Amino acid sequence: MSIRSPWTDPSSSTHSHRASSLASLVRCLLLAVPFLLSVHASCARADFTLVEDFESLALGPIDEQAGWQATSSTSIVDVDPIWDVNQVLSITTDSSNLHRELIVTEGTKRMLFFRFRLGSQLSASFGMSDLFSPDRFDHFEAELSVTNAPTEIRVNDDGTYRVLTPLEEGRWYSCWMYLDNEADQIQVWMHTRDGLPALESDKLSAEELDVFGFRNGTRANDLRTFYVKTGGGQGVVGPLYIDDIYIEDTDELNLEYPYFVPAGLDGTDTATTLLGVECQPNPFHLATTLRFRLSEAGPVDLSVFDTSGRRVSQLVNGRLEARDHEVTWNGSDGLGRKVSAGLYLVRLRTTQSEVTERVVLVR
Repeated sequence: MSIRSPWTDPSSSTHSHRASSLASLVRCLLLAVPFLLSVHASCARADFTLVEDFESLALGPIDEQAGWQATSSTSIVDVDPIWDVNQVLSITTDSSNLHRELIVTEGTKRMLFFRFRLGSQLSASFGMSDLFSPDRFDHFEAELSVTNAPTEIRVNDDGTYRVLTPLEEGRWYSCWMYLDNEADQIQVWMHTRDGLPALESDKLSAEELDVFGFRNGTRANDLRTFYVKTGGGQGVVGPLYIDDIYIEDTDELNLEYPYFVPAGLDGTDTATTLLGVECQPNPFHLATTLRFRLSEAGPVDLSVFDTSGRRVSQLVNGRLEARDHEVTWNGSDGLGRKVSAGLYLVRLRTTQSEVTERVVLVR
């Protein structure tokens, strides 16, 4: 494919050289996308293996489907309330447990990925157990816990719950849990940017700690099951939704997103935003136009981030009307200084949804 630079004269004797250089730079940047979006320094990207995405299961009770064991008929395969072509696990009871086999051998390390969404008030824990048939909270080894008063997520660190971060009800979260079954420790990353890998800034900490011990301390056991247990709520209970469970094949600390999420089909509320943000041209040199559509008026934040998660520029921060919008970014930060060439993330956020697009700046 030939690339014409819009800021050079085609009749110039240097045009061919500059266009060739630009094309090479663009190819290098696009080839570097997986590396730039990962906080892991290795050039080799390890692979996730799908454990369960619930797509092949029958709607209704999950018990005895695909190896799942559940104590309640209200633990079901259901339709995603946001994206009706997606099937998910839905748990609506205030006292239940369910699990399926997922082996992490003693002495190994694995990255566990899954998504979850808290629909309404419910206390629940999810993670890994070293038992084949767990049925109590103290049967967890690697445990994350969501609570309803207040709504937050906690980690069990050597038997002590520590608060990691507040949660928003009705929002899908992507979670990476690094299981160190040699040191009996876990690390956790989490964000709401569907389809994008985790950044170092997404790592969760509590009380200045970011590495946490297994709930029952050091025991030379395999982790044997992915385990979910609910423990009550006040008023309306649940549902807790879980989807897209993956496990890394090697010891690598893999923070990639394990599958591709098409723009506009990432679980965001498409009644508020339509097909995310369109960036044209992309790659760009002088400026790029960001186009998006709102079907409802409301507050909007449109910001540009670098690949470390640092906000470079906030382009919109206020209420916008329900119509098509265009915003120009000229490759400068919030102080008007030109930023360096590279990959940037454009994030559009409303009160109900968030979408992110990638844009490449060349100099």
